[in-house]
Parts: sequence; structure tokens; C-alpha cells
Amino acid sequence: MSKKFDVVIYMLHGWALHGQQTKMWAEFIKALKEKGIEGKLLKIPGLSASLEEVWGVNDYVQWLLKQLPHQPVILLGHSFGGQIAIRLANLHADRVQKLILIDSAGLRDWSLLAKTKRNGLGYLAKLGHRITSSDLVRRGFYKVIGVGDYYHASPLLKKTMSKVVADEVWSDLPKVKQPTLIIWGEVDKTTPLKLGQKMHQLIPSNQWSVVGEAGHSPHLTHPQVVADRVAKFIFAK
Repeated sequence: MSKKFDVVIYMLHGWALHGQQTKMWAEFIKALKEKGIEGKLLKIPGLSASLEEVWGVNDYVQWLLKQLPHQPVILLGHSFGGQIAIRLANLHADRVQKLILIDSAGLRDWSLLAKTKRNGLGYLAKLGHRITSSDLVRRGFYKVIGVGDYYHASPLLKKTMSKVVADEVWSDLPKVKQPTLIIWGEVDKTTPLKLGQKMHQLIPSNQWSVVGEAGHSPHLTHPQVVADRVAKFIFAK
């Protein structure tokens, strides 16, 4: 007989191309189960499921609507998954009961290095080929500049990635009315802490929680800590 859970969370993973999302989330899902929470990790087209055409954030929102039950749900998004979740919570508020964001994407870092990465994805791709004909060295180049996922992506996914990065959620954040928990890794280098603090300032009703010494994926490196904070948020009266 299957266990009946007190709560179900629908979860969106981040931008990872190696197909190991289920394994990466296993310990966190296990920690949630111990607290009576079922975590349902969805397979995102282009990343953990197939994608046949170039998509933007709103396309992912339409896809997500079809994956969720019609009643309001608790929605958790990590990184790119958070960007989708924020847009859905704004445009379809009746489908989200509570929102949990873990090191969410969706806001641009305006530092010089970040602007170089963001605005020059196509240029960097060409530059990488001009620098060397060696695949190994070129892969290292992309890793150094911080766009390793872009290097490994298919042409279709590269266009999707560029389209997603260009679609920020600044205007969505003040319109998110659901109770929201924002969890951030203290030393996140992918979506720096200052971006999480900005989300904390802009979302009207939220709880802000920093995981000490954690990077971009605290649910992976600190699964019990993150599960504890999620459970406290969900079961709070």
C-alpha cells in the first residue's frame, strides 16, 4: 500500500543538460518524504524531456499548466525552474497556493562579467572556435567564462537559452501575491545572493532564508537543511 502524503510539492529543476536531475534531487526528495511531503519532480522540455522547437519562458508556462492539477498547488522552482514558477504565479495566480524559490533565475546580474556572458553568447560561440580548433580546449574556454551549458547545448536549445535569459521577471515579482519562501545559497556564483535579495525586496509576501556555505544548489549540498525550511514554511499556521 502506497504511503499517503500530507502535502505534495510540484518541483521544477534548473538548467542542466546532463540528464542527472532525478539523481541530483533524490536526497532532497527523501528528506521531504520523512516530513510527510511528496516531491514530484517534473521533466522540463529541452532539459530532461524532448523539445522540438525554440521556446521562451511563456511557452514553458503553458507547458507547466498542462502538468499541474486544476486546483492550486505548492510550486517549487530552482534556478531556471524558479523563473518559470514566478511567471506562472503572476499570470495564473489561481493555480499556485504557495511558491518556493531556490536560487531562482530571472533577474540579470549587471556586473561587467555577467553582461559579457549574457549579451555575447553568440559572439562567444564564434570566438571559442576562432581561439582554437581543439574541442577540449574550447570546452575549457566555455567553462571558464561560465557558459558551459551553452557549449553543450544543441542549436535549438542555444536559441531557447538565449530567449529565456533575455526574458526577465522584474515586472512579475511585485505581482506575485502567494505566500513565498525564497531560499538562497550564501556563496552562489551562478545567481548571486544580491539577486535573491532583490527578489526578497520585490515579492510582497515572502520569507527570506540563506543557507550558509551553500552554492547554487543548496537542495543538493544541504538537503536536510532545505527540507527543514520548506516543511516549516508549508506547515506554518
